[in-house]
Amino acid sequence: MLADLLNSFLQVKGVKQSLILDQYGGLVSGVSKEGELPNIQSFVHQLASHLQVAQAISPQENLAQVWVEGGNNGRFFEILSHNRIIVVEGESTFIPLWRNHIRTIKKGLESN
Repeated sequence: MLADLLNSFLQVKGVKQSLILDQYGGLVSGVSKEGELPNIQSFVHQLASHLQVAQAISPQENLAQVWVEGGNNGRFFEILSHNRIIVVEGESTFIPLWRNHIRTIKKGLESN
């Protein structure tokens, strides 16, 4: 089921890879288009930096999403729970489609 969920992202326009990280930054599962390798350390470092900034700005709020754009590349982080984070990477112009796909998946998970 996890592989199916992650593979569904590869059908969304602009996605090069999708993965799930645990609360320690460890790789739980991941899929990518041929020739793409995930840079887990980079994902973890970037997400940790954003979480620190969010905590400093608003300590009472929980951060749910982060999206990062640079040039043509983008990353989208969705914090599903305290120990599961979805990471999607690809062409930044398609981040709204990725957000919509995650929203659809979350609705499906909640209804089960």
